[in-house]
Amino acid sequence: SHGTYEKTVVLQIAKRLKAILDRAPNMRGVLVRSGDYYIPLRERMQIARKHHANLFISIHADANPNKHLTGSSVYILSEKGASSEAARWLASNENNYEKRLSGTQLSKDSTLATMLMDLAQAATIDNSLSLAKNTLSELGRVTKLLRNQVESAAFVVLKSPDIPSMLVETAFISNPTEEKKLKTSYYQNKLANAIFNGIRQFRIAHHPNGNDQRLQMFVLDKTMLNTHTVRSGESLSVIANKYGVSQSLLRIKNKLHSSRIRIGQELTIPSSS
Repeated sequence: SHGTYEKTVVLQIAKRLKAILDRAPNMRGVLVRSGDYYIPLRERMQIARKHHANLFISIHADANPNKHLTGSSVYILSEKGASSEAARWLASNENNYEKRLSGTQLSKDSTLATMLMDLAQAATIDNSLSLAKNTLSELGRVTKLLRNQVESAAFVVLKSPDIPSMLVETAFISNPTEEKKLKTSYYQNKLANAIFNGIRQFRIAHHPNGNDQRLQMFVLDKTMLNTHTVRSGESLSVIANKYGVSQSLLRIKNKLHSSRIRIGQELTIPSSS
């Protein structure tokens, strides 16, 4: 090794990726860190959620005692990792009913809460896999791949149940040849462009109109629920008409004994599918 630090190289690649994203129409990149300091893993997820991120991308440069290993790889959350995170979120919800999942309050009904979490994670992992496949394919155009398929692991930074996430191992910094390439602006730009192209393909597939509304990452199922906060002038009938559901179903889902509602009240809205 020639004393190259992973934290330095990956930040440079991330900054290049952000610059490309910021130049693209209706796209914007947000860096978890902009300098040489450490952000705890779960705090990185919180930062992404704070900025209403559509995607979360963790960029790394792999290392291995075998200095001959080369190639890029892409990871998404494993089923085991998803299960452990679901348990963590649901346990947290038991202790604090104000916890929210991307705007959806988890129900005190543990069965419903589990169902919502499963649906959310299934949709998120499905989107993560689509994003990762696109990105791996693009990386394969500019560099050697360690494996030709997306890998899965229980990385903490991939565990956000509501934001599609992937971890990109750009190259082996432990390999002298790849380490030398990683230090060059030319190779950093190639990697950043490859990741951007993976993101762009994902965005086109999932958001073909190209406007700047937030990507809908939860695939609505017949059992999937939204929430609505009652505003001034709204009645139960107005809200029912807005979402295409019956007043009686709204009353049942929200355990209302009458049609009376109050401003600021949060109602559970069943999908009209």
